[in-house]
Amino acid sequence: MSKKRTDKTMLADKIVYLVRVGSREFDVDAASADELADKLAPLAGLELAEITPIAQAIYGRAKRFDFEHWSVRRVGIRRFVADDGARLPSQTLHRKGRKPAAPVEEWGAVELPSDALSNSAS
Repeated sequence: MSKKRTDKTMLADKIVYLVRVGSREFDVDAASADELADKLAPLAGLELAEITPIAQAIYGRAKRFDFEHWSVRRVGIRRFVADDGARLPSQTLHRKGRKPAAPVEEWGAVELPSDALSNSAS
């Protein structure tokens, strides 16, 4: 059975961009240059290998980039806010240890008098 993993970019603050392709506009948010490249590739009609260096130049450094048929403009930051009472993956307890020992009363043991022990040993 595999553990459910949470991508750290899901929990990070995201930079929001306005992408214009022709006369259409799209809001794109990304927590990393790689995530930005993944989201820009289909919009710009470019291969991932072509868009990755562009996304790295845009992410976190530039306010605006204009190309022949499309443009990207940074418009703000979307902060991650957890729901009330929600535990983030880093806050969950992942301990796999031994269970605490049961108290002696639960063993069903009977305590023998100390003189009974000395008689049985001889």
